[in-house]
Amino acid sequence: MPRSRPPCARPCARPCAPWRAAPRRPRHAFPSGHTGLATALAAAGMLLVVDVLAPRRPWDALAVAAGTVAVGAGTGVALTAIEVHYPTDTVGGAATAVAVVLGTAQFVDAVAAHRR
Repeated sequence: MPRSRPPCARPCARPCAPWRAAPRRPRHAFPSGHTGLATALAAAGMLLVVDVLAPRRPWDALAVAAGTVAVGAGTGVALTAIEVHYPTDTVGGAATAVAVVLGTAQFVDAVAAHRR
C-alpha cells in the first residue's frame, strides 16, 4: 500500500550512502515485510513441531502458538522502537503471515487427505 515510513525523530548516526539517496521505487511500509517473514517462519516452524511431536495436551498447542506470537511481537516491537514502522504496519505484517501460513497448511492437509 502507498503509505510512507514514519519520520525519524532523531537524526541518523551516519548519513546514507550517495548511491542509496534516491531509491528507484517508492519505499512503502505497510505491511511490514520483516515482521511478516519472521512471523511466517516462526509459524511454519511451530506447525512442523506440532506435526512431529503431536502434542496430546491442549497447553502444548498453546505453547506453540505463544512462540509464534512472541517472535512476531518481538520483531514488531523492535521495528517500531527503531522507528522503521508504525505499530499498525507490524500488526498487518504479522496478521498477513499467520493467514497465509495457516491457509497454506489447510490446503496442504486437504490435498494430502485427498490423495490417500
